[in-house]
Amino acid sequence: TVKVHKDDLTKVDLVLNGCAKVLGGRTEELNPKATKELVVLLSAPLAEYDVVSILSLNAYPDVMALLKDDVRKDMAVTIIKSVINSGTILSSVAQVDMLFEFIMQLITDGDEGENKEEDPDDEDFQEQQNLVGRLIMYLHSDDLDVMFKILYTIRRHFGTGGPKRLKYTLPPTIFAALRLVRKVQAAGDQSTISIKKVFQFLHQTVQVLPANDCPPETTVRLLLQCALAANECKLEDILYAFFESAFTIYEEEVSDSREQVSALQLFIGTMHQCTCFGADNRDALIHKCTVYTSRLLKKPDQCRAAYICSHLFWGKEEDAQDGDKVLLCLKRALKVANAAQQVAAAARGSDGGSSALFVEILNKYLFFLDAGNTKVLPPIEQLMDLIQNEIDNLESTSEGNMEAFYKATIRHIQQQKASEEGSKYEGINV
Repeated sequence: TVKVHKDDLTKVDLVLNGCAKVLGGRTEELNPKATKELVVLLSAPLAEYDVVSILSLNAYPDVMALLKDDVRKDMAVTIIKSVINSGTILSSVAQVDMLFEFIMQLITDGDEGENKEEDPDDEDFQEQQNLVGRLIMYLHSDDLDVMFKILYTIRRHFGTGGPKRLKYTLPPTIFAALRLVRKVQAAGDQSTISIKKVFQFLHQTVQVLPANDCPPETTVRLLLQCALAANECKLEDILYAFFESAFTIYEEEVSDSREQVSALQLFIGTMHQCTCFGADNRDALIHKCTVYTSRLLKKPDQCRAAYICSHLFWGKEEDAQDGDKVLLCLKRALKVANAAQQVAAAARGSDGGSSALFVEILNKYLFFLDAGNTKVLPPIEQLMDLIQNEIDNLESTSEGNMEAFYKATIRHIQQQKASEEGSKYEGINV
């Protein structure tokens, strides 16, 4: 039929419908030979038509339903790969709905739980879900209203997938919605949908992840991506709401010390990029960050987080730059570095690892000096004397890395003094 009546898809659908009716009433399972023939039958349209055309074959899912579970999954994977390899764009809600009917075996746990025994650590399962995630970028419409409806359709279908699948399928959906945010913003008054509705969709979607086996650090990253988008749109209330949600996830879900450090770095880096905060909201979030740094388990982590916090007081605009508070953060980091050194010395004797924190802090002083903060200049020489004294007192086995780090820093100072902007370094004697 696909050869003789290639331009008449109704005849192809008629053949598939007849097959579904004849075999659909059988109670026994198909034998391997019959299964093989059904796969050949389903593959014939895929070889001749594009995916958009195949989606108009209403009987196609009915024939797929005759196959065993694993074979249906293989056919669904074939369909997804056909979309991806051909670069076919599905641009209507009806097409997206039909596509998910075709690949239902990969995105749902089933009404009777026939897929519930799947191992989420199985490589085949992960590959299948990653394919489903890649599919999202091919579900797209230039009509903003239609695109928003497509996103709701995607989320509705993925919602049947259960916790094993959502951590793979919802993040790509979130990034698709973020792309829509930027298009709605670019359209301005000509947009047919409200940008706040898209942000509401984003917030609702991200909030589903923590209860569905998604790593908390992934949820935090997604919330902060949404926060950056809200900042671009100058929506302070929405921006603050995303940060609040991210802080809640951090407090309730992130317990590993390394993940806490990574999350704090993300918070600080994201806040540094945000420019539409009012003074009250910004101060409230900065206060939370500084409190979190003091609660980190290890002193070196506390020290690094403290000097990273200094960036929160030195924004891109002059009205977001406070040299005194930068200096206060660096002094606090220095105090924590002293405490870390004492703890390390009491535990293991002389320790170059903790002492290296002083060189890191020195580099942060120099960073802000280069950035134009003259308030950090006076303590630099005193800090350099402290570091040299530490190097002199370290054992030869532990001083190598720290001394090399310090020498590289000294070379930087010398190079800066010899440069056109060397006037900033006039107060530093090397």
